[in-house]
Amino acid sequence: MEQFTRSSTRKNTRRKSEFFCGARSTTLYTPRHVSIKEEENLLSTSLFEKLSQIIDPEKASIESIQDTFVNLIKSFTHSNWVELLLLEDNALRVCGRKQSIQTLIIDETTSLPGLTASKQEPILITNSHTSVFYAQFSIKLSAYSTLTKTATKPTSTACIPLFDIDQKLYGVVQLFNKQERTNSANMFTNEDVNTVQSIGRLFGEILHSRNKYFDVKFDYSQSASFLSDQIDLFKTVNHITRRKRLLTEIQYILEANPTVNCSIIKVMNDIMDSVSTVLLLNNHGSLHTFISAGEKLDLEAVEKFSEYRVISYNEIINIRDLQSEPLCSKTVSSLYKNCLICPIKSPQNEKIGALFFFREIQEFKKIDELLGEEICKMLGNISIQNFVDKTKFIENSITSEEVKGIINSFYHYTLKKSGKLFDYGEMIREIKRKICKIIQVDSCSVYIADQHEKSLWTTSEFSDITVVPRSQETLLWNAYDLRSTVHLPNEEFDDLGDIDIYKDKDVLCTAILGEKLKDPVTGVILITRESPPFSKDEIWMLEKFTMGLGRIFDSLFMQFLPDWPYIVTEPKSADILMKSPPTFFEESKLKIRGNFHRSGSIPLSRGRLESFDMIELRSKNSKKERFVKNITTVISMPFEKLEGLKSSLFSIQYSEEPLKDFTESLSKIVNCKKSSLYLYDNFRNQILDFYRKFPLPPKGLVKKCIDDRNTIYIPSKAFLNLDFSLDIDAFHSTSPVDSILLVPVMHISGNILGVIIFVNFDHELSEEEISSIKSLAFILWEISLCTDKDSNNWKSVVEDYRKMTMFKQWYKQIYSVSNSTFQKLAFCKEVAFKVVTQEKFENLLQTAFDVINAVTNAEKCTIIYKDYDGYYEFSKEQIFVATQYADQEISFYNKIFKDGITVTSQPNSNSYSIIYVPIFFNAECIAMLRVINKKDATLRSYIDFTSQDEQFLLEFVKSLANPIKDNPTPSSESLKQLTQTICQAAANYKNNSTLITIRTAAQHLFDCELSVIYSLKGSKLTIRPQGLEHEAPEGHSLEIGQGIAGFVALNRKTEIIESVYSDKRFDPKIDKLSGYKTSNMMCMPLVDSYGKVIGVLQLINKRNGFFTEKEIPALEDFAEIMIAFIQNGELIRKIIEEKSTLLEISNSIADYILVINNEEKLYYTNKPIEPIFGVSEGEVAKLSYFAWLHGNRQLIEDIGTVMHNPEQKIRKTSQKIKKAGRKISSFQTEIDGKNANKTFNYRIMQLQSSNTDYLTGVVVILEDASALEALQSEFKEVQNHLRSMAVPFNTETQLQVCISELNFISSNVGNEHISEQIQEIIGRLKAGGLTKPKAPNLNDKLRSILNMTTADQFEKDSSPLHEFTFTMPTQDKIVPLEVLRNWNLNAFQVDNEFNWIYTMFHDFSLIATFKIEENTLFSFISSLKNICEQRKNPFHNFYHCFNVMHASYMLLSITPAGGYFEVNDILALLVAGICHDLDHTGRTNMYEVNSRSEFSILYHDKSVLEQHHAAVAFQTLQDDKNNILKAVSRENYMNIRKMIIMAILGTDMSKHISMISNMTARFNDLLINPIGKVAKDKEKLGQLILHCADLAHPTKPFRIYEMWSMLVCQEFSDQYADEERNGLPLSVFMKDLDRPQVYYSNEIGFLNYVVVPVWKCLNLLVQPSIDFVLEGLENNIATMKQKLEDWKEAEG
Repeated sequence: MEQFTRSSTRKNTRRKSEFFCGARSTTLYTPRHVSIKEEENLLSTSLFEKLSQIIDPEKASIESIQDTFVNLIKSFTHSNWVELLLLEDNALRVCGRKQSIQTLIIDETTSLPGLTASKQEPILITNSHTSVFYAQFSIKLSAYSTLTKTATKPTSTACIPLFDIDQKLYGVVQLFNKQERTNSANMFTNEDVNTVQSIGRLFGEILHSRNKYFDVKFDYSQSASFLSDQIDLFKTVNHITRRKRLLTEIQYILEANPTVNCSIIKVMNDIMDSVSTVLLLNNHGSLHTFISAGEKLDLEAVEKFSEYRVISYNEIINIRDLQSEPLCSKTVSSLYKNCLICPIKSPQNEKIGALFFFREIQEFKKIDELLGEEICKMLGNISIQNFVDKTKFIENSITSEEVKGIINSFYHYTLKKSGKLFDYGEMIREIKRKICKIIQVDSCSVYIADQHEKSLWTTSEFSDITVVPRSQETLLWNAYDLRSTVHLPNEEFDDLGDIDIYKDKDVLCTAILGEKLKDPVTGVILITRESPPFSKDEIWMLEKFTMGLGRIFDSLFMQFLPDWPYIVTEPKSADILMKSPPTFFEESKLKIRGNFHRSGSIPLSRGRLESFDMIELRSKNSKKERFVKNITTVISMPFEKLEGLKSSLFSIQYSEEPLKDFTESLSKIVNCKKSSLYLYDNFRNQILDFYRKFPLPPKGLVKKCIDDRNTIYIPSKAFLNLDFSLDIDAFHSTSPVDSILLVPVMHISGNILGVIIFVNFDHELSEEEISSIKSLAFILWEISLCTDKDSNNWKSVVEDYRKMTMFKQWYKQIYSVSNSTFQKLAFCKEVAFKVVTQEKFENLLQTAFDVINAVTNAEKCTIIYKDYDGYYEFSKEQIFVATQYADQEISFYNKIFKDGITVTSQPNSNSYSIIYVPIFFNAECIAMLRVINKKDATLRSYIDFTSQDEQFLLEFVKSLANPIKDNPTPSSESLKQLTQTICQAAANYKNNSTLITIRTAAQHLFDCELSVIYSLKGSKLTIRPQGLEHEAPEGHSLEIGQGIAGFVALNRKTEIIESVYSDKRFDPKIDKLSGYKTSNMMCMPLVDSYGKVIGVLQLINKRNGFFTEKEIPALEDFAEIMIAFIQNGELIRKIIEEKSTLLEISNSIADYILVINNEEKLYYTNKPIEPIFGVSEGEVAKLSYFAWLHGNRQLIEDIGTVMHNPEQKIRKTSQKIKKAGRKISSFQTEIDGKNANKTFNYRIMQLQSSNTDYLTGVVVILEDASALEALQSEFKEVQNHLRSMAVPFNTETQLQVCISELNFISSNVGNEHISEQIQEIIGRLKAGGLTKPKAPNLNDKLRSILNMTTADQFEKDSSPLHEFTFTMPTQDKIVPLEVLRNWNLNAFQVDNEFNWIYTMFHDFSLIATFKIEENTLFSFISSLKNICEQRKNPFHNFYHCFNVMHASYMLLSITPAGGYFEVNDILALLVAGICHDLDHTGRTNMYEVNSRSEFSILYHDKSVLEQHHAAVAFQTLQDDKNNILKAVSRENYMNIRKMIIMAILGTDMSKHISMISNMTARFNDLLINPIGKVAKDKEKLGQLILHCADLAHPTKPFRIYEMWSMLVCQEFSDQYADEERNGLPLSVFMKDLDRPQVYYSNEIGFLNYVVVPVWKCLNLLVQPSIDFVLEGLENNIATMKQKLEDWKEAEG
């Protein structure tokens, strides 16, 4: 029943108290002896206690305030569940965390809260689970049990608008399932409305005050944030300044005391912001560690790495990714990510050594390269003798403590300005980051004013300085001159010269104002975005930010470098000679790893080695000549061969490939057919030759020579040697290899550099000849590594190999990223179709983990759940497994659970990055999501989780709270919400990793700062999403022929531009917007295999020098691979999108589309088939269609018909689809319940395939026909209204008129005693037997105890009971619910039963749901009454039927039992209640069987009377004027009929004991199997309810119960007399019931052993809702016992 008013309140005298603790609630029921007044005092006390906890906005969260409000509403209204909705942005936000819907629109059709907010009036609904009005809403909030937190059906609901003190709507509250003080269900009243709105006004004021408080606090926090950002900027500036100061101080120190020690290196490590720094010195071409500083050092790996990268190079090397560096060992790349190598050269350009700087995360930038260069210049000016290790110090050098003292004196000093070594790029980057933190922008530029040059300039960490000269026509200078903020678009600035740059953008240009200078403008900030426009608050925040920034710039301009107070002392000897590092190593007698005296090396003495000073030879112009002249002192060789050697050495001076040419010339010197050289890479165990130009694994005799490091000579038949390898040892020779000599080329350190091979000598070699040839290896080493020209040759070979390896690695990486991207994309596109089949929470959770990993690019997800007994983990590998953690971990987790905040953890040994996200349930952190190891877009390294990741995870975990809390049996609503969240996250998944990886590869391979990929769409080149940071934003486009990229696309020719600003085609607009300066560029068109231009690849700003023509072939190769990846990627993406689109289209065309192939197996389905057929695709993959469609015979036949007759098409409507019989899970059971009885239309036809060899079969299209049935029902309803033309008139007997008049008199009599007597008279009038005399053998006292009636006196009653005895109801005669819902109703005092029956039907919305016409219901009830009264039974008459129906109604409406039934079942149980004893004979079943009555013969002696009652009921319904089910569909009719019959048969007393036993066992199993999971649960529960209702009269007040008891005894006495008269077996318990002692004893036994057990059985399910019923029953038993004692006392 719906009510739409807030007036006419009624005092409710039944209340209960609820006290809540935190997020959980405990219901304490008020004891019986507590008065209503005392209870109200308790509630008032609770109210003040709760309010005191939420007044302080700092201590009380918004969730706790909302929970307090909800709990107070529960307490004062006795609601079982309350949902609060607050008005936000013209919509209602659901505050509860268990609802699947988070936002409701305000309208009159979608939801009840939306209607309430729209009308701003309260709405009260009773029996909402059967209400037609409530069912019309498409969105309904769920009700939950307060104690178990499981979903329950709403039996009553009230939706009440909330107003503040200004009568302004701010929210809505919906109440569910009110309970009386006796714990039975009740309906909400206007008094509840007034209570809620009173509390609501108070709650509104608390929220209003809280919002004001936090507005002020927000303003304060913004100011504090600005201050914090300014402090951060000061720290950044100070850090930049400190680096320059440290460099200056080190310069002073080294000039005063030119000594290099460990302390100096530590300071250099600090200057470079490095993790580790290693100083290596050169010794005969090999670098050896001298001093190191920092962390994570592996010196041996660094030394090996240095041999390749330093000796051949004279410039700084910036390796931005050690993992992609093929010449770097895995040991080094696993420790560091970036490396800066700075060579140290003397003023004479000698190679002294190198400094290696290592970082873990941040790349080295240009400023770092400049700083490193300055440091190396300082070290190059120091004599090698002054390089000391940590254990040695030269006299008068500065100690480590002194250096540290000097450094500490200026660590936090601030510098005014510092030229090229001041890192302005870092400072500007930090300013931009702070601005983006407070304001959302598309681009941001920070310009610094140069007041002397009258210009504005900016730079970045990657680019050079961009200067904007003064001009009145630019936006920047207008903001400068105005000294304020300029906001575009603005008509005042439409005439600016650069206004076109800012077209279609919202722009803020703000001057940075200082306080110290005469001209206060120290800079300008320019920010833009497309939408939305910048708000006033954002402009205010930017202006406040620039105020603090102005003070920072003041400090830069006003601070000057002070004069250093340190005394600079001159070195003792200013004429220290610079010695070469090898000489210094020899003089210092430093330990050198390895030994030159190895097998295969020349056994020279140390003295001879010192006289052979190759380094000094190289420092002079005629080094080659001197080398040849002095070689005779080293090598003993015949003169003719020496001449040949000299000739070769002189000739290779002018060779392009001297190393190769010299090696080949050796064959003439040693008289062999051929000679060659293999270079050895000891890092990767690979060899290189000059012919193949790519690495090979060492094999054969070469491998043996490398492993043994010794010379190998085989004089003959070498090809037969077991170790001989034709591929390697013969080095491309076509002739057989007979003799062979392999000589290892050794480094002075002992490392092997390569192997020289000589094959097919013209004679057998002597030992002296072999020794001479071995000496050539030493010469070869000196040539290859100690001459500039040969050094370049070595460099070329190594560099070619390096680039080839890097290309290979990046191709593999792009391929890997592409595969990963498309796998994730395909998975996300299919998620929506996968989750439907996931019937278990654990399966759904695993899908959620996969989606989270895909979106965040992480490796693993885990949910950590905290329970009272420890921690449990959810993961893909294990679900709900108890986990033991270390004490430190437990402490960390406890803090997260306590604080409830997101935490990003530092990397550890098991992970690189971790984020912990708390999961809340009712404002309590119950679990946390742990996501581990986020990878970057290239999947090559681990990175930190971003703020976008954090925001995504915070939203995602909201849907995880309810399923986790309810596990292992989460509600369908919570699973539905989780499913929606998963699908939404998957649908929004976007991945540009492939393009980002291609861009990154281009930057690394071609050593440039940036790369941009343009895609050609029509006539425009557009930048696709590719993770851009500094260049043009996503979506930036150029016309073909416009700009450099457009010109390249038009002319299809690669362009190299050394200075883009000198090129007229270059458009500087993007540079102006981003503050990035483009210097040089290489631009290449991307042409596919068909010769069509599909885009442009742009490489920007070569890091060292300029792009050259030599790089074009490599770029063309890279572009070819890149085009293949892009085109294949687009093709795969298109296929995935088309597949997803086809699924969506097919789902729109029909609910299910199945394809059965010619092998009679399921080939395709557009949706999971399990919800409709009960089996999954995996289960039916190998089965024929008739095996899993076995319950659908007609469908199987139709499929077979079409399969054998291809031309035939079949279409059928209203077909039932049955499921395969198998046990399924609880979640699937719910889905099955919705689809098991659904009606479908289907079409079957032959598959039309152009390739019959590929696929032939049958297509089955299933369409849900439920909507058509609903339309038909609506049409029938209209017809029924048109047919209802007349209403029967009312008739009343004179006896009923008298009873009505006495009721009227009783209600108006002021004397309570007289009123009770009148009511007693009314009861006797209704009981009948008015002419029966009193029992003659009882005295007056006994007659006052027992008053009996006999059935035979009813026959003398002349009242026309067979006529209509009640009237049709009108709206004003509908029984109020507070009157109707009265367990103690006396059926004999009801004036007009039809009013009550009609109200019962109306209360459950049965009238509207089943389109029951009033006249039909009236005729039906009248017929039932006539049938009942024909036999004139004392007990089994219409009064009893009505009493049982009312008791059934009460059990369905005031207890949770009603929630287990659908509306069909409720109608059936109410009809069964009124019909359960229809046409009762007044005798028992045993009497009917013994007397061989017509009924016993007809019903085979089984439940004789019950079967007869059911049969008469449906015979009555057969009459069209009585058929209240005529508007019901056939399917519903059969279900209702089944329930009516089963319920009536359940009243057979022969089933009493078995029913109690079975149902008791069933109720004890509820925790494992709730109601609805076991077959026939509803039917059996319906039987129990009707059986209890049939035995409800003993539970009523004693006066009413005694009346019913006397009537049933009258029937028993009459039956016993008939049994005696007819010679039938006697029912002993019916004998002598007119004797009080027998009567009372029988009744007490009947109550104790029959009635009490059945009610206790039902109480197991609905407790405590019927505690008052059991209490009344116990009172009646006590009264009966007392009367028996009174009788015994009176008798004797």
